[in-house]
Amino acid sequence: MALLKTSKFISSVGSLTPSLATLPIRASSWWTEVQMGPPDPILGVTEAFKRDTNSKKMNLGVGAYRDDNGKPYVLSCVRKAEALIASNMLDKEYLPIGGLGEFSKACAELALGPDNEVLKSKRSRFHTVARDVYLPKPSWGNHTPIFRDAGMQLKAYRYYDPATCGFDFTGALDDISKIPEHSVIMLHACAHNPTGVDPRPEQWKELSAVIKKRKLLVFFDMAYQGFASGDIDRDAWAVRYFIEQGHNVLLSQSFAKNMGLYGERVGGFTVVCADAEEAKRVESQLKILIRPIYSNPPMNGARIAATILNTPELRSTWLEEVKGMADRIIKMREMLVANLKKEGSSQNWQHVTDQIGMFCFTGLQPEQVERLINEFSVYMTKDGRISVAGVTSGNVGYLAHAIHQSPSVDSIQLPTQSDDRRGGTSLLGAVFIVVNAALGAGLLNFPAAFNMAGGVTAGVTLQMCMIVFIITGLVILAYCSQVSNETTYQEVIRAVCGKALGVVCELAIAVYTFGTCIAFLIIIGDQLDKLIGAINSESEKEISLHWYTDRKFTITLTSVLIILPLSIPKEIGFQKYASTLSVIGTWYVTIIIIVKYIWPDKDISPGIIPVSPASWTDVFNAMPTICFGFQCHVSSVPVFNSMKKPEIRPWWGVVTISMIICLFVYTGTGVCGFLSFGASVSQDVLMSYPSNDVAVAIARAFIIICVVTSYPILHFCGRAVLEGLWLRFKGEEVETDVAKERRRRILQTLIWFCLTLILALFIPDIGRVISLIGGLAACFIFVFPGLCLIQAKLSEHDVRTASWKGMVVYGVIMVTIGAFIFGQTTTNAIYQDIINHPNSP
Repeated sequence: MALLKTSKFISSVGSLTPSLATLPIRASSWWTEVQMGPPDPILGVTEAFKRDTNSKKMNLGVGAYRDDNGKPYVLSCVRKAEALIASNMLDKEYLPIGGLGEFSKACAELALGPDNEVLKSKRSRFHTVARDVYLPKPSWGNHTPIFRDAGMQLKAYRYYDPATCGFDFTGALDDISKIPEHSVIMLHACAHNPTGVDPRPEQWKELSAVIKKRKLLVFFDMAYQGFASGDIDRDAWAVRYFIEQGHNVLLSQSFAKNMGLYGERVGGFTVVCADAEEAKRVESQLKILIRPIYSNPPMNGARIAATILNTPELRSTWLEEVKGMADRIIKMREMLVANLKKEGSSQNWQHVTDQIGMFCFTGLQPEQVERLINEFSVYMTKDGRISVAGVTSGNVGYLAHAIHQSPSVDSIQLPTQSDDRRGGTSLLGAVFIVVNAALGAGLLNFPAAFNMAGGVTAGVTLQMCMIVFIITGLVILAYCSQVSNETTYQEVIRAVCGKALGVVCELAIAVYTFGTCIAFLIIIGDQLDKLIGAINSESEKEISLHWYTDRKFTITLTSVLIILPLSIPKEIGFQKYASTLSVIGTWYVTIIIIVKYIWPDKDISPGIIPVSPASWTDVFNAMPTICFGFQCHVSSVPVFNSMKKPEIRPWWGVVTISMIICLFVYTGTGVCGFLSFGASVSQDVLMSYPSNDVAVAIARAFIIICVVTSYPILHFCGRAVLEGLWLRFKGEEVETDVAKERRRRILQTLIWFCLTLILALFIPDIGRVISLIGGLAACFIFVFPGLCLIQAKLSEHDVRTASWKGMVVYGVIMVTIGAFIFGQTTTNAIYQDIINHPNSP
C-alpha cells in the first residue's frame, strides 16, 4: 500500500478497484507525456482560500448557499424527505433510462406550471440539422465544454454590458436578429450565471418575437427557479411565456441550488414537442444517447426532490425555505450597498441590487480583485464576480470596507440612470403619479353625485366604504403583477385569469378610454363658450348669440386643429407636461370651489339642499362618479413596476396615502360644490358658476388644457390595446412592417377621433357618459382584481390555511360588489338615457 501513502494515484476517480490502487509505480509510466491542466478558475479560488490563515477571509467564489453564519445549509424539507424515504425501505435497483417517473413529472410541472397545455397533451420537435449554438456573452463556464465536446460549433451573442453592469438589450437584439435560421440559442431562464442580470418581461417578449422570426431552437437553462426572486412562478415566467408563444423549447433544470442538493447531482431535461407522437420518437432517441453515457440516472437525489415536490406539507415548507434563501441574498445585496455608502463611496452601486440570484458582477477590475485577495483575503474570480451567498451580516461591513479601499474604485464604469431600473420611481414619486392618475376631470361631477346620493352624509359614507376596496384592489394588482411577472394591467389579467378574460379586459379598457375621450370633448364644449364669454366680458344671453360660441363649433374646431394632430404620432412626448398641468388644474379647481363656498358671490344662492336620500337606492347613483374618479388601477401596475423597489409593503403605503389625498380632494370638491348650489348643481359643477367670474374662468382654462392634452394620451392607451388585439389575432407579437403599422395607426386614429367627436356633439353633458363608463371603472377596481386574487390563490399548491380561505372569500366579495355596481349603474344609465329621455338632444 505504499502507493496510497505517497499519493501517486488518482483519488478523485472514486471507484478504483483494489488491484488498480495497489499497482506499483513503474520507471516508465503511461502518463509521462500528460501535461498539467490549467486550474479551474472557481475551484482554484477555493483552494487558495483554504490555504489563507486570515481569520477574516471570505470565499465569494463558489456558488453554494451559506446561512448567515457562513455555514452550509441543509433544508429541513430535505431532512424530512430523507427520513420519509428511509422509512419506506425502498430498494436500490437501477432506475429506468428515462429516470424516476414521479420526479420527471414533478420537475416538468414545476417549470411549466401544473396546468400547462404541453403537459396535458403529453408533448413534453427534435432538432437534428443545426450544429451552431449561440451562448450569451458571458455564460456559465461549463456551457462551453459541454456543447464543444458534443461536436457543436460555439458562437456568442452580446448580453452583458460592462459599461452599465446591466443587460445589453440593444446589442442582444441586434446579434440575435442576425443568427442563421435553425440555430440553437441558449437562454438563462432566471438569475443569469455569472452576471445576475436578467431581461425584464417586456424585453423577454421582444426577444421571443425576434427568436421566433429567426426560427431558432431555444435551449433554456434553469438552475435557480425559486432561488432568484423567492417565487417559483415568477422565476419560470420566461420559459412559460416562450412556450405560450409557440416555441418548442429544450429545458434543463437543476435542484442543486433551490433545494441545496449540491452533492446529489439531481436535475431534469425536458423537450417540448409538436405532439404526443413526436414526443415518443424524441424520447426514444434520447434514451439511445443516454445508454452509453451514464445508462441510468442516480436515484437518491431524484427521490428526495420528488418527495418534496409531491408531498403538500414538504412542498409548502420548501417554498418557504427557498424564499428565505432568496430573501437573504437580496438582503445581503442591500446591506452591501448601504455599507459602501457608509464607507463614503460616491459611486452608484444600484446594479448590485438590480442584479438577481446568487451571483453579482461587481464591476471590479482584475487589479482591484488582486488587491482584495492579497491584502484583505477576500476571494473572488478575476472578473469581479462574487457569490452573494458567501456574504453574511457579520462580514458585509468588512467586504464593503475592502472594496472601498481597493485602488481606482471610483473609476469603475457604473450604470447610468437610464439603464433598466436606474433612477426608478421613488415612493414620493409613486404617490404623485398615482394621485395624478386618479385625479382628473371626473371631480367636476362629484357635487352632482352628492346631490344624486341624497346629500353630504350619504355621499361621504359611500366614499369611505368604497375606499377600502379601492386600496386593496391596487395592492392585489401589484401582488398579481409580481406573481405573473407582467407590467401592464391587461397582461396581468391575461396571465393570471386566462386568455379569454384577458381579451375581455382589453376590450373593456378600449371602451373605457373611448368613453373618457367623449367626456373630455364634452367638457371642452361646456367650458370653452363660457371662457370666451369671460374674455369678452359678456353675459350668458350675449354668449349664446354668437356662432363662434356654439358648443358644436368649439368642440369641432378644437378637436380638428389641436387634438387630432397630437393623437396621430406613434409616441407621445408631452406626457410629463400634461401630468403637471393636470395636477395644477385639478388642485386649482378644488381650491376655487372651496373658496367660493366659504366666500360665495352675491349672485349665487343654493337651491334645495337634500340631507338624506329619498330612497336607499338613490345612494347607488353616486357610485359611477366615485368609481370613475378613483379609478387609477389600470395605470397602477406600470407605476408599481417602475418603482426602485417594487415590493408589496411599501406599495401599501403608496396607495393608502394616494387614495387619502384623492379622498380629501374629491370630498372637498363634492361637499363644497354641492352645498354652494344644492339640488340645482350642474353635472359639470363649473357650469353652475357665472361666466364673468375671473377666478372660475382660470379654472375653466386649466380644465380645457388638461383635457386637450389628456385626450391623446387616453387615445394612445386605447389604440395600443386595439393594436395588441389585432396582432394577437394575426398570430404576431410585433409589427415589423413600418409602413403597414403607420397606415393602420392613422386609420385607427381617424376612426377613433371621428366617432368620439360625433358622439360628443350630441351627448348633452358628462353625467350621461360617466354613468356608463363608471360601471366599467367598477370592473377595473373590483371585478378584475377580485378574479385575479381568486385565481392566484387557487393556483397555489400549498396547504390551504385560514388566511388562504379568507383571501379567496375576499376576492369573491370584491367580484360580487363590482358586478353589482356594474349591473346597477349600466342598467340605470340605459334606463335614464334611452327609455326615460328618448328625445334628449
